[in-house]
Formats: sequence, C-alpha cells, structure tokens
Amino acid sequence: MAVWVMWWLRRGQTARDAERRRPARSRPSSDHPCAGGLRGPRRAGRRRSRRWPCRCHGRRWQQRCAGPGPWRGVFLSHVAIYASHLDCASRFGMFFVRCGKFAGYAGPVPQPSDFINQALAAVLRGAYAKKGINREVIAERSGISLSTIQRYMNGKVDIPSKSFQRVAEAIGVPADELYAEALRDAERMSVAADHNVVDLRTWSAEQLENTTEAHAANPRDPESDTDETD
Repeated sequence: MAVWVMWWLRRGQTARDAERRRPARSRPSSDHPCAGGLRGPRRAGRRRSRRWPCRCHGRRWQQRCAGPGPWRGVFLSHVAIYASHLDCASRFGMFFVRCGKFAGYAGPVPQPSDFINQALAAVLRGAYAKKGINREVIAERSGISLSTIQRYMNGKVDIPSKSFQRVAEAIGVPADELYAEALRDAERMSVAADHNVVDLRTWSAEQLENTTEAHAANPRDPESDTDETD
C-alpha cells in the first residue's frame, strides 16, 4: 500500500515537472483574453504565475490554457503535504479505526470502573437494610447531609473515599469489606455488559433519541469536596 501511494505521488510530481518543461507554444497566446493573467491592460505589481494565467475565466479556462497535467500533480502534492504533517500514530490509528468500524467494531469494552458508583450504592443500601436503620440515621451519625446521602445511595455522584468510610462507620460495617464486595459486583456488571452490547449503528434515529443518554462524567457533590479536605 505504501509503495503504491509513493508511486502515485511521484507520478503527480512527474506531471508537474513535465508541465514546467512544456514549450511556450502550449501556453496562452498573446491574443488570448487572459494573456498575462490580467483583466484589461497590464499594471505594475499585478504579475500572475504563468502556471495559472486564467484567473478571470475560472477552472475550465485554466485547464484549456495550462493543460490538465498540473491539476493532478497539484492535488496530490497537497495530499502529500497534509500527510507529511500527520505523525505515524495518527495515520495508522485512523486506519485501524476505519477498518474496525467496517469489521463490526462496537465501541470500547465496558470496564469495572464504569459501574463502581452503582456497585458502591448497592452495597451501602444492602448494609443499612440488614442493620435495620434508615438514611436519616446515617446522615445524623456521619455528619453528611441527607440530600448527599440520598445521591450516594442512588449512585448519582462519585463517592469519595472519606465519605464512603464515614457512611460505612455510621452503618456499623467495615469499609474495606464493603469496598471489596463493591469491586466484585462491578466486575460482574462489566462482564454482563460486555455480553449484552447493542450495536447502535443498526438503530433508527427515533430509537436513539428515545433510549440513549448523555454519557457525561458523574457530577461531584460540593459536600463531597469538603469531605476530602477534612
């Protein structure tokens, strides 16, 4: 592939060199309305390149006057300049992305970190349900507001480590045990999500509009930031 591209680029360069060496009779004659590339009489400071003498008549006259040879060469030279400004990683990365797309690539593989908030919330809910306490008691014991506890239990925001430890102490369960259980649950969730990947390219626009959500990062609660600095 690389050899073919270099051959084609060299072919365009050869066409441009041949155009430069083309005899003068192939260039616009003096009676041509665009001789000199000027509209009207020649004026000082308005010299045009002799390769493109027909600015006023557009591309069609340019092809008639200068010949079709340089067009391919100029186009390919711009392609070569653009490609030279791209590093190898980006070029090969785009190549593999395009090949993967046509080969049925469905997106990144789900990771346990994508489900850690839901897993932490689930283990906390299970822990305080077993202890027979409610969220108001947890908020009172931990010193965290009830609204923040509600968001933690719903998995809507990130749970900082200090906040998680305070909630676990308020429930009366070791935080390391709850966290280990949450990690195992998150791994199971990622495996289940990997087996249930839906190829969204086959969905209609109406299905995508009704079912998809914006995958933005989970917002941080202001109280959680203060918990980290305690």
